Amino acid sequence: MSGPDGLFALKGLLRLGGDRRVFEPGSSADWVLSYWRGKVRDGRLPGRADIDMVEIRPDALPDLYLLDVLRGGDRLRYRYRLVGTRMTEMAGGDPTGKIVDEFIAPARVADIHAWLDGVVADPVPWVFSAPIAFKHRDWKWSWRLAMPLAADGKTVDMLLLHYTLGMEPPAPL
Repeated sequence: MSGPDGLFALKGLLRLGGDRRVFEPGSSADWVLSYWRGKVRDGRLPGRADIDMVEIRPDALPDLYLLDVLRGGDRLRYRYRLVGTRMTEMAGGDPTGKIVDEFIAPARVADIHAWLDGVVADPVPWVFSAPIAFKHRDWKWSWRLAMPLAADGKTVDMLLLHYTLGMEPPAPL
């Protein structure tokens, strides 16, 4: 499944291990990724308790969201825990408390699950580039950054996400 330079066969999926960067330096996405990396201690993932929204750069807050990782059953599921205002506006409603599958376009569920499941299985930051896929909305291209959180430092129980909207499809990763 792996391609050249860490690229993956899934559409627009990129693993950001080590100190790899893909966002414009100084952008809110680049800042959030650096913030998350600064919370990793001795190879242990940060937990939700390590993420202080007061520390987050104000221009990044509207583009952040948290997903709970729900284990049990035949597959992982994800529930919106906290949703930034820009995502709520784009979605045409507040998905807080809803399962991801209930809020995104059915045609995109498999792609979104593949990406999120990949972050849980290989807990490093990942980027996914695709149209935003909310039900009953026009699609816009986005970059979505997912960073794993783990209360015990190793078992991913939550994801911190940031998205960046664009009017055109981003350049190939």
